[in-house]
Amino acid sequence: MSTLILEVMATIYDNFQPKEHHLPKGRQLPTPTTGNFEFRSSYIDLVERNQFAGLPDEDPLKHMEIFTDYCCSIPIPAGVTQDEVKGLMFLYSLKDSARDWYRYLDRVAAGVTDWTSLALAFYKKYFPLAKTDALRSKIKNFQQ
Repeated sequence: MSTLILEVMATIYDNFQPKEHHLPKGRQLPTPTTGNFEFRSSYIDLVERNQFAGLPDEDPLKHMEIFTDYCCSIPIPAGVTQDEVKGLMFLYSLKDSARDWYRYLDRVAAGVTDWTSLALAFYKKYFPLAKTDALRSKIKNFQQ
């Protein structure tokens, strides 16, 4: 293939990948002004209610939405951000091959430095361009 075609394909691929504005924001609960963040097992139990295994019929967008809602329901003290809580709890929201992906993710090569970059790496892995194309095709070819 010519270089121009490869560049165009790369640009199209990049434009159809989920971006930061696709990340669910969740409901923000009031943050306590004192105390330390306690990593309680009840928080892990809460997040483990909706585990993502990486199966083709699972919806990674829905998983992240529910995960974000769960994390936003955890009370946190001042000085701890919701993103830090999400980063701590994300492993517990995964199982099977998705957990393996997380454990073996090369954070340096993937550019994972914070919650946002981790979530985008997750979207890139589990919501690839082929899935986007298939959904777009279903919408375009909708018949009553």
